[in-house]
Amino acid sequence: MEIDANEVAFPFEMSGNCWDSQKRELKVKHSGLTDADLSFEPGKETELLARITSRLNENLTEGHYMVYFCG
Repeated sequence: MEIDANEVAFPFEMSGNCWDSQKRELKVKHSGLTDADLSFEPGKETELLARITSRLNENLTEGHYMVYFCG
């Protein structure tokens, strides 16, 4: 799924330092997410968001909220 970075409601950047804990929380709250869905590469945050929103059938804003706030 390709999305335009401009479609994201607010800037979306992550640090790899906190991603491991965020990923664990997301997997607990959303058991349908796989390790592949949550694979993070610096500079490819938008692709990560696209995988998560696609898997959970959510919109970009909700997906961003889930990732940003681990929920």
